[in-house]
Amino acid sequence: MEAVKVVCAMSGVTNAREAGPGTIRGDLADSRGCNILHRSDSIETAPAEIARFFTDSELFDYERTNEMLYMDDERT
Repeated sequence: MEAVKVVCAMSGVTNAREAGPGTIRGDLADSRGCNILHRSDSIETAPAEIARFFTDSELFDYERTNEMLYMDDERT
């Protein structure tokens, strides 16, 4: 999925000292141990990582406005 690739590129490599300029880690972090952000490397690993950092009460569902508009267009 393209979203995963985009977020990986924006965040930079895990070791902030090796992350390129213009990435979140490259610009704002200084070590691997005190990482400024965490992201999954794929859709498949995301559920386990989400469970590691969040409780069920911290998660919620939503509908994106553009998806609702698109669905309305399909119905007409």
